Amino acid sequence: MNTENSSIILAQALEQQTRVMLCMLDALREEHRTLSSADLESFERSVRNKQDQVTILEQTQAQLGALTPILNGKFSKTTIVSYIGKLPAGSQRSQLESLWDTLQKTTRDCSEQNIINNRIMDASSTHLRQAISILRGDLSGPTVNVYGASGRQKANSNGQSLATA
Repeated sequence: MNTENSSIILAQALEQQTRVMLCMLDALREEHRTLSSADLESFERSVRNKQDQVTILEQTQAQLGALTPILNGKFSKTTIVSYIGKLPAGSQRSQLESLWDTLQKTTRDCSEQNIINNRIMDASSTHLRQAISILRGDLSGPTVNVYGASGRQKANSNGQSLATA
């Protein structure tokens, strides 16, 4: 296979990967919006959408195996950069560099949004566990503050559950 055909195939693969990653980014942004709402149905829908995007991404990853002979290795940053670096200066090289840069930026954006979403979910989970502990009367956690009748914090509580108080 000649370099021109190989470059066209690689360009198509990079464009496809970018489209899939943009869909993933949209799903992650939708998840972020629903995390700040009280609409459980919307949140569940956004999680299903993200799971669907993960499935699609996994399917496209399997298709990238066809690029192994072109890249002289698996689809990776190293093989892509090496392939592009060997191309002569010109429109093919510029196009592939641009497509690769776009894919990398989109992938970074997905990663950052996913980290933000996970932090929000972790914080919500922590608050929920603390609230459940307080309602059960388990005040042994270091982050639980109990106040007495005077309004001052108590160091220790008798462990009476708020549910039975």
